[in-house]
Amino acid sequence: MANAIFRGPTKGYVLTDKDVDWLARSLWGEASDYEGRVAVAWCHIMRFLLYNYKWLQLGWPFYKYVQAHSQPINPLWRRDGSKCSPGSKYWDNTNLRSQYCNSTQLARRDKCQKTPYARIPEQPRMIAEAFARGEIPNPFTEPVYDFAACKVTGGKGIKISGNCFLRYQDLKDKNAVVPGEVELPEFPLPKTTEGTVAAFLSIPVVILAGYALTKAINRLIR
Repeated sequence: MANAIFRGPTKGYVLTDKDVDWLARSLWGEASDYEGRVAVAWCHIMRFLLYNYKWLQLGWPFYKYVQAHSQPINPLWRRDGSKCSPGSKYWDNTNLRSQYCNSTQLARRDKCQKTPYARIPEQPRMIAEAFARGEIPNPFTEPVYDFAACKVTGGKGIKISGNCFLRYQDLKDKNAVVPGEVELPEFPLPKTTEGTVAAFLSIPVVILAGYALTKAINRLIR
């Protein structure tokens, strides 16, 4: 089955196989139950399409954004990365090392990043794959733009399975928000690869809307 288009105010995006791979790894590392993982997946795509930072400005693929935002799968936070290797401020400072680069965290990051995809637990893999196909409804009634452990957010945001998901009123930088929401299409698309996704996303949103309308009319007159 084809993957869906997640449509934001300025562009749409179809998750590739590589996107799904890294999303599954993030879900594995960021949450421990179904509800929490679904919330993380939807928050990722909303931040990706509704927050005007470098991933949106420079047209990053989704997996690159997820790696940068999700600490368990960010290569910079591995034991050989720039954050936790000898010579870094987080490693050389004993207090920071115990907080950000302790042995438990490093082992978890190794596991999330290096485990072959087929050996990742079934639930995060199945959620990531179903999410990419557009089969998982958005659990939020309003956009959320970021998430972290609730102790990090100071309790701000919508609490789901130990994480707090930040709404507009919870953000420090509100100027980066792109007004609007993320929507799923009402029609299927052929399965795409990373190369063809970029070409598809150059199609203006108005053309996509016209295509959807045409498909709907064709279904009615058949």
